[in-house]
Amino acid sequence: MHIHPKAPHKLYAMFSSILRVYCCLLFAAMLILASQAQANNIGTLSSDSPEITVSMISESLDVESFITSEQRFNFNNIYTINLELSLVGSVEVNAVDGDEIIVRLEKHGRGADEDSVREYFGGVEMSASKTDNVLTLAPRLPAASDSKAELTRLDCFVETPPDVSLKIRTQNGDIRVNRIRGDIELKAAIGDIHLNETMGGYQVYSGEGDIHCKIFLTNRINQFETALGEINLVVLDEIAAQTNLTAMSGGITLRLPNSFQAEVEIQTKNQDPRAVSINMPVEVESSFQGDSLYGWINGGGPLFQLNADDKVEILPLEATSADAETSIESANSQSEVDSAQPVPKALQSPVIDGNLFEKAWSKAVGLYPFYNADGAAAPDEPTQAFLLWDAQHLYIGIKVSSDEMGQLHISQTEIDSAVWQDDSIEILVDPNPETKLYYHLIVNPIGTIFSQMVRADYPPNYRFAPTVTKPVDNRKRKSKAQIARTSQAKPNQNRKGGTSNPDAAQVEIETQITSRYWSIEIALMRDFLEPELTDNWRLNLHRKAQKNREFSYWMPTYDTETPWWPHYRDRMGRLQFTAVSEESALIGIEEQLEIGEIEIKGNSKIPTLEIVQQIPFQIGEVITSSQLSWLVGELEEHPWLRKARLDTVPLDAHNGESDVNPPKTD
Repeated sequence: MHIHPKAPHKLYAMFSSILRVYCCLLFAAMLILASQAQANNIGTLSSDSPEITVSMISESLDVESFITSEQRFNFNNIYTINLELSLVGSVEVNAVDGDEIIVRLEKHGRGADEDSVREYFGGVEMSASKTDNVLTLAPRLPAASDSKAELTRLDCFVETPPDVSLKIRTQNGDIRVNRIRGDIELKAAIGDIHLNETMGGYQVYSGEGDIHCKIFLTNRINQFETALGEINLVVLDEIAAQTNLTAMSGGITLRLPNSFQAEVEIQTKNQDPRAVSINMPVEVESSFQGDSLYGWINGGGPLFQLNADDKVEILPLEATSADAETSIESANSQSEVDSAQPVPKALQSPVIDGNLFEKAWSKAVGLYPFYNADGAAAPDEPTQAFLLWDAQHLYIGIKVSSDEMGQLHISQTEIDSAVWQDDSIEILVDPNPETKLYYHLIVNPIGTIFSQMVRADYPPNYRFAPTVTKPVDNRKRKSKAQIARTSQAKPNQNRKGGTSNPDAAQVEIETQITSRYWSIEIALMRDFLEPELTDNWRLNLHRKAQKNREFSYWMPTYDTETPWWPHYRDRMGRLQFTAVSEESALIGIEEQLEIGEIEIKGNSKIPTLEIVQQIPFQIGEVITSSQLSWLVGELEEHPWLRKARLDTVPLDAHNGESDVNPPKTD
């Protein structure tokens, strides 16, 4: 591009001459895959088979795929499930109603071609045997052959009635158990262990990984140990039992009900007197001596032995949320005034088609980076969101990047189905904090939505905990949806004393899938969400990346127990709708530039005119420097391009001609 500065009249008097700059955007190795073709290649669905295949062609021309399969077993007279996974992969067990045990396998691997992979994976199944009321499960691989395929990972998902004991071992993968009532024996050589709302006796060991537990105890002797990791244990009621916690290379956090009674024996290698913290009624035999402490909580009870390499904390149960609130208050002490996110008014409404590469979004405010739920670090896969508003709508654009677009998990195609089980974005909008209601939308990459109106103080519900279901083809799909109502929903009382009709409002949502990211465009009707059109809105955005079990947020929830649960109304970010557009606010501050030329290099696949037409700004248009930065960033991520570069060269001294050679194509 040739760019010429153009400024408001009042700025010209400040310069004796006008600086002219030369900007060239280079497009190297233009076409990787056209968007439509890319979407068609990402996934394939077989309608006459219970197995689903999603594949992606890698640079080595090998096919990388995963296939899911399902097996069912009668639960009658089964008291224990014994499962050993000696391959790379994770195990997840969820309690459900019914009289069957359902085992779903997700088989990841590669091969010379898709047929080879399907043939090989078809022989991978879970063998089962029943002896003395014990169901033993183990993966069975095809006999050695000259097959041109290999299994690289096997994830196992088990649904079972809750009253059963478990014995699970993994070699290299996490173990997750939800709401089982029975003795639990878990061992992960490498991997984290998560227990949620389980009840029984526990023998839990991780060689290299953290242990996170939210449990009920029974009259058993319990052991939790990690050789390389930390332990975070929450006891959910006042029933105590002898328990040993050992973190040989990490710390321990134990949370107990206020009236919980126990003897405690604490040992730590950390010599700092502050290494042991007990925030409960406790009587100690002596002060912290070197590496040990002995005492009684609420008068004493069953023995809790805590052995750690680092710090040990014993906290009251309600501190789980209190600590989070303290962290938030510390980080956002003046959030009501100083930390409100300005949202610019749109000079023109974006076209709701899933494509964010259009002029309207160049003036939007960006909400990024996203953070993990604990707020401590950014996720591996980035997400960017953008906001605009006008008198009728709040516009939300979201770009969801992934290095493995071919392995997006997409299983839901019906409105108000379990969209949270897919790779998805969740939008929580509270247009009036004075009321007890806010709105919740979930969107997956093909535009399937789940929507509800939610009452505040909505506790975690494990119905919404992530599990893996069968994926479907990653095709672009349009969605126009009405805000639906779930069992938690209540009629929306408007401020005039009547009841608004929640099914009358339209929320326009469309998505698009490319080879590098998938994107969402949303137009929320303001007069439905908040009839009085207040400017005191709250918002949070949450991404579920199912392949890596990564749960990220624009505003972190600080909930490490259930990081997939976004319903914390007090932790939403505050929005401030600015009365003037971002562009108007920047006049007199930002340099304005006129596009003089658009230059394409290294292209042999797509007509140059078609490429130029994809660019939102054309020759002769005036843009700001921030819009130019946005444009370059968008071009760098465009699925047609491998590289976009902006070179700026002054031309005034050469009568409009530069003596600098044009940049070389990379």
